[in-house]
This record gives sequence, C-alpha cells and structure tokens, in this order.
Amino acid sequence: MTVSDPNTVADRQAAACVLVAQPLVLAHGPHADVFRLIRKHADWLIEQFSQLLGYRLVVEAGFARLYKTALADASRPGVRSGSSTPLTPRAYAYLTLVVSVLLTSREQLLLSGLVTDLRAAAAEADIEVGDSVTERRALVAALRLLVEWGVLVEDENAVAGYADGGPDVLLTVHRDLVRHLVAGPLRQAESPADLIERAGSAIVGGARHRVRRRLVETPVVYRDDLDDEDRAWMAQYQRREEAVLGDFLGATLEIRAEGTALFHPELTDREFPGSGTVAQAALLTVSDLAARLRPSPVPNPRDALVVGVPIPDGLFEEILDGYVARHHRRWGQAWVEDAHALSDEVRRLLADMHLIAPADVARAATRGNGMPGGWVLLAAAARYVAEEAIVATPEPVPDLFGALT
Repeated sequence: MTVSDPNTVADRQAAACVLVAQPLVLAHGPHADVFRLIRKHADWLIEQFSQLLGYRLVVEAGFARLYKTALADASRPGVRSGSSTPLTPRAYAYLTLVVSVLLTSREQLLLSGLVTDLRAAAAEADIEVGDSVTERRALVAALRLLVEWGVLVEDENAVAGYADGGPDVLLTVHRDLVRHLVAGPLRQAESPADLIERAGSAIVGGARHRVRRRLVETPVVYRDDLDDEDRAWMAQYQRREEAVLGDFLGATLEIRAEGTALFHPELTDREFPGSGTVAQAALLTVSDLAARLRPSPVPNPRDALVVGVPIPDGLFEEILDGYVARHHRRWGQAWVEDAHALSDEVRRLLADMHLIAPADVARAATRGNGMPGGWVLLAAAARYVAEEAIVATPEPVPDLFGALT
C-alpha cells in the first residue's frame, strides 16, 4: 500500500481522531478496533502528532497514550464517569492522591488498603481528608474515572458502593498505565504550581502549534480569543491549514471573518446537537436567542464585525421556561422540576460549545461592549437558527457567523 491508498488514509485519519478525543486508548475496550489501527500506523501517527501539534504519542502493546498540553484559557474539565457533570476540585484532589499511591502499590489490593495509603499520602502532603459522605463521593468519582480508563479493574464488588459503606473491593492495578497518566514533567517541576505551569506552557512550535491545538481541541476559535501573534499567523496560513488538518484528520475547516471552526463528528467528546433533555433544551434555547439577537444588516459585515451580542437579563430564563412548559411531558421529570439546575446545565453545555460566554470573562467583555455581567451570545450560534425563525424576524438579517474571509 502507498500513502495515497484511500483505505490507508482513512485508517490513519480514524486513528488520529480517536486519539484526539480519547488520549488514552486501550487494546481491550470500546476502541479495540481503532487500537489495532493505531499500532499498525504508530510511526506515522507519532511523527504527525509531533510535527503538527507538538504532542507526544506513546504506543505500547496494551495501550496508546497521547500527551496533550492543556489550553490554559480554553480547557475542558474532566467529567464524572457515565455523566456530563464536571469533577469537583475535591474529586481532582483525590484523583491526584490515588495516582500517587498507585505508582508504588501492589498489583492487586483491597480498596480499604488503598484508602489507608491515601490518607498517609495526604498527611505527608499536608492535605486534609475526611470520611463524610461528601468526601467519600468525591473519592468514588476519582476511582470510577480510573476504572473507566482501565487503570483499575474491579475484581470483586464495585467502588461505587464505597460512598454508602458497601463491601470492600478487590482491585487490580495496571501500573504501566498509571505511569503514563501524568502529562506534566514531574522530574523538572520544583513544586505543584511549577508542574501545572510547565504542563500548560509546553509549546514547541510557537503560534503554529498554539493555533492548531485550539482548532483541534475547541469547537470554535474566535479571532478575539487569539493574541496578536497568533491572530497574524492564522490570517496568513488559514487556507494552508485547511488542507493540512483536512489531510491529517479528514476534518473540514470553516473559515469566517469572526473565527474558524473545525468540523468532524469523531473529534468531540460531547455531541451537539444531541439527545436528552439538556441537549434538546440547549438547542432550542440557543436557536431562539440567535433569531432574536442577531445584529441589524450592514452593507459590508467586515465594516461592523460582530463576534457577540449581550443577552438581556432574564431573556435566557424566559426562553428556557417557555420550552419547559411546552415539552414538560417529554423531557426528564427531574429537570422539569428543577428549573435552576436545568438552566445551569444548559448554560454549561452552550458555553462548552463556545456558543455563549460569561460577559465578565476578559476576552468576552469586548464582545459584550464592556457589559459588566451577564452572558454574551457568540457568533457561531447563528448556524442553529431555524429557517422559520429567520422568516419570522421583522426584517431580513445576515448570518452572525456568516462573513466569509
């Protein structure tokens, strides 16, 4: 086979996309078929990730680990296993403590023994840990994530029962995986703060790597999210990047005056539009907001480029409450009965997809014309406006995110 062989190209792109979305891929599990492709094309993938993104890829017999560098101002939080709920800071603390213990633990151990060792590690690090239900749930969130990643295997009983005082759990530890969890340079770091700083600033290729990472890791890259150097690089090379990232991932780059979006169904860990009450409510709400708030037409959008518009106080809740009243029989009853929780989750999803942003975030303040609080509707929201909503507006309006470069 040659590099131009369509099957080879498709296999490599599929493997690269899964690694971007799932930086830890196991030989056994939901991505076992893709893992075989990763092993087959390991040399090419290692070279491409290094050259294009500055990422290090390790491929072993039982797993592949892509070391990605966090985007300091655009990173996504980890989520609890089996849900979209973000991990709490306490769960992150327990995750760190558990990993530190597992680095030197036996291959098989009881959860009770792990907890004892964890408490000793916490005391050494001057970290307070308790035994309340809240503390146990935070620990369980960390343990379940490690089970999901394949680092821990539940041989007898399940770690989920620990929060409610369930039976002890026999665990098998995959220590080879544990050693590859921490992405930061441990040996170079002089303190926890230094480790975080080094992990977030490991940019080898300057603007080239910074912009590409944003394009690959975030739903939308708005130009006013970039500093002067990155914005200039993007303006100069965006057409070339359309081909480079298209060849590497099989993705489509959509370039607009307000920013750029990379589209590929396998590049995200969160689908939008999606199924479920929160996703449906988010789609309806953002569609309605975009139809109502799109700016008035101008002869040349470049002369009055609008990246975002303020959402008037109360409008978000008014729209969402209207849809709850209309669809309450089809939506999840728990969400219908807790309007505040539903509103928080809808906002979180839309913010994750870069369709809205808090107006008091520094880079979003310009979008809201200096508005001190509240939220801003961002340009890409316009793609979710239904045709009937556009027709219903008082006068024809241009796409908010529609000025082609």
